Amino acid sequence: MRTLLIVFSGEYDVSCRKRWRDELERLSREPNVIIDFSDVTYLDATCMTELLRLHEHRHAKGFGRETVVLHRPLVRRLFELLQMQDVLRVVETVDEAVDKKELAPIVRHAFAGGVDALRPAYPPALQRIQYVSAVGALN
Repeated sequence: MRTLLIVFSGEYDVSCRKRWRDELERLSREPNVIIDFSDVTYLDATCMTELLRLHEHRHAKGFGRETVVLHRPLVRRLFELLQMQDVLRVVETVDEAVDKKELAPIVRHAFAGGVDALRPAYPPALQRIQYVSAVGALN
């Protein structure tokens, strides 16, 4: 039975919830899953909820725990605070995640997280604001 390794990178938050859910939904049909978050710099609670939903769907089908690769301290800390290691298998490297007795995993890259090209980093109104020093405003 082959393992699917999916690689995520960037920042994931509520703004990409639908794409995140769709990506994880595809994993719910895979018997062996490794989720590589080595290059993920941020995850919010929405993403964590969807990971739990994925685990529940896979568990209901009789599949084993998902393996999650966490390298960055900020993301690892979130997993620790939420005690996700009790639900998911957490490792630091892909080498630790891959079973050496099996064939090499099938690797797929997820969409890159971050600021969408469709929305500006700041609302247009805020881009035109000029900031004046409080000291200069009093004179």
